[in-house]
Amino acid sequence: MKLLKNWQWREDAIIYTRAWDVVHQPYPFYYYLVDGLKIELRKQVSKYCAIVQDENEFIPNPVVSPVDPIPTTEDIYVDHRSWLTLGEVPHDPIDQISEFTWGNATTKMEFTGDGKLYSIRQYLDGKIIYVGQFNYNKKKDRYFVSGYQNSLGVNCKKIDTGWDWISGKPLIEKKYGKRK
Repeated sequence: MKLLKNWQWREDAIIYTRAWDVVHQPYPFYYYLVDGLKIELRKQVSKYCAIVQDENEFIPNPVVSPVDPIPTTEDIYVDHRSWLTLGEVPHDPIDQISEFTWGNATTKMEFTGDGKLYSIRQYLDGKIIYVGQFNYNKKKDRYFVSGYQNSLGVNCKKIDTGWDWISGKPLIEKKYGKRK
């Protein structure tokens, strides 16, 4: 906030917001009285008499709301272009090996060229504790999963309708509620 006109501040004057809060010092003394946005420099000459020496007014900073520009017709059409007209997409290769460490446990993940999980290895204190690996068939620059195996004894192959479990099939119990 700024003041409307130039203001010379007095070093010895105290700022008050209510006249009855003024601490009476030996007369005469100066103080500022702030009422809303108005400020007055007063000289207190007796217990019941104060003279306004100068007055000023605070100007609040104008709040400027950001105005979004109105898009032109070209901008509207640029946003709604077909994916066919956007041109070549730059190739952004992903890291094919990622390693994560939490304390003394480490997980190392390997990915295929198109970003699918190929294998995962977990280490504890430098010793391997788990290995899991997917098998893929590559057709026309794409990888399709053909099987999965891990160190816990799970081994399965992908078929048209789901998975063909060779070993380590999880047991799924179906529990039905009974009425009493």
